[in-house]
Amino acid sequence: MQHGVGSKVAFPAWLVCLSLLVGGCMSETFSHVGLGTMSHDAVARALGPSAVQTSDGYSLDEHSAWPTVVGFVHVAVPETGSATWKLDLQGAIAHVVVFQNWDLRIRYDGPLPESVLQGLRITEKEEDNEFVATLAGFVEAHVRAAMTDKWQDAEALKDDRYRSRFLALYESSLADLRGRGRLRRQRFSADVDAGFTRLTLRYLGAGTYRVELQGTASLGPVPVL
Repeated sequence: MQHGVGSKVAFPAWLVCLSLLVGGCMSETFSHVGLGTMSHDAVARALGPSAVQTSDGYSLDEHSAWPTVVGFVHVAVPETGSATWKLDLQGAIAHVVVFQNWDLRIRYDGPLPESVLQGLRITEKEEDNEFVATLAGFVEAHVRAAMTDKWQDAEALKDDRYRSRFLALYESSLADLRGRGRLRRQRFSADVDAGFTRLTLRYLGAGTYRVELQGTASLGPVPVL
């Protein structure tokens, strides 16, 4: 991407807490969608009139001016069945004095492919890097499938100071996972720690898993956007 997100530097504990308070969060549209229970029409109603229909379901692009939060929610739902998986990406900017803290959060709820399930069953440490790469690839594929046009139009992104930088943070977070992620896994869960990037996998029951990626970067000193 043309726009960077600055360096990933450590904040004092109080500053991190303050940034979370100032940064806020988007509406919990994601939690309003029930997998395996909501029909095509029900998903459309849950996402609201601003949602757009896609080839496999619905997507909703969201943007809060203050606190600055941008993101999207995507739900895969066939026209004659119920919702199968959902994903949201939220990027929040906290303004603290002359610094900005950029926080990215991606959540996926749904089934996992056999390649990921097989990785959870392997205990050999020499397989860790391959499993981390598999998890990162899974996230990347589903984010790509879920992105709205505002996150994919290269010309529009050149003039979009928010989405372009969050995409850069997203890409650097994936690179962190693949390059230096430290893995801990159990039968139904996994944690990957790569410093300012973390990925968790948890079993929610009924064949549904949650995969969550969080990345953080700082910009400063800069004017408030």
